[in-house]
Amino acid sequence: MAAKIKTTPSIDIDDAIRSIRMLQPDETRRRSELMVEVKSVLAVLPRERVLSEAFDQVLEDLGERRNTAGASASPTIREGNAVVVLGESGAGKSTSIRRLIASHPLTIGELNAPGSKLFSISAPSPCNLAELGREILIALGYPLARGKLSAPDVWRMVRERIRSLGILLLHLDEMQHVIQTVTKLELQKVRNNIKGMLVDPVHPIALIVSGMPNVVDLMKPDRQVARRCSWIEFEALTLASHRKMLAAFIRQLCERADLAISDNEIIRIVPRMLHAGCYQLGVTAEEIHEAIRTSLKAGEKDLRLNHFATAYAKRTRNPGSQNPYISDHWRDIDPTQVLGSVEMPRPAPKANSSRKGRNK
Repeated sequence: MAAKIKTTPSIDIDDAIRSIRMLQPDETRRRSELMVEVKSVLAVLPRERVLSEAFDQVLEDLGERRNTAGASASPTIREGNAVVVLGESGAGKSTSIRRLIASHPLTIGELNAPGSKLFSISAPSPCNLAELGREILIALGYPLARGKLSAPDVWRMVRERIRSLGILLLHLDEMQHVIQTVTKLELQKVRNNIKGMLVDPVHPIALIVSGMPNVVDLMKPDRQVARRCSWIEFEALTLASHRKMLAAFIRQLCERADLAISDNEIIRIVPRMLHAGCYQLGVTAEEIHEAIRTSLKAGEKDLRLNHFATAYAKRTRNPGSQNPYISDHWRDIDPTQVLGSVEMPRPAPKANSSRKGRNK
């Protein structure tokens, strides 16, 4: 049975955002333009080079044929390999991978634009085999109406779509959603389809698979899949190893925002900021972004510790005692807590009126 195609016209997100901007006061628009500049600056760690080399390698591997019939035979088989990127939430995995894909010559215009040969897809939550296939089809410009297509039918269409568009690499992000949803049997079916894309006899592709550390349970158990993978871990930041990098990063962002910052202020900010950012690069960068926004909104000319404290309080609604930029005991604070963690007193239980009546 042929799949039904959605015909509802999509709304251009850029047009929608321009409509919002037109309604904003001039000062808000100027601040937003500055924040765009600030967010365009990315911190670069050695792991970025490792990722870039692995990315280039899987594309290089894809272009090589393997001779399976001896020296006299023509090479007949081309196979794909994968890069697996693991790290905690907020480590910066998605940003780094998408930046690589978006900057590659085989990406036409913006990420996932029609005509590109490299695409990035986020696994939905919850996610089973069929839903993952549907998400790939939608990203590749083949949106499906909700129907009763089986998972094998969906994945047959995925392979056909990859071939027809000449796709060379897919990035499958947030793949922990698969681990969290499916049974062991279903998980093996996901592995089989991932392997199938790598060794497709007609049109193999390269893959980048990323997600939380438990994604290793998706890729590693199957030896045929695991041996085709390069493994990269986005580890947590440490103050000892990354203090200088974070100080330089703050200065770069302040320069883009036309804000001053003193060396003494950076010394005060960095340890608390790293803790508030859960020692993950992506979250830490967001801490800086919101502190800069707070300073700009206040009409300040510099960036200080109190801007970080104000932004953190606004985001989490935690009291000062649970704000790592304010508390003297900031190392003991759980930065993932929101809305405070002080237990409110419970109301006294209401008297049982029927029992009162019987006691009279």
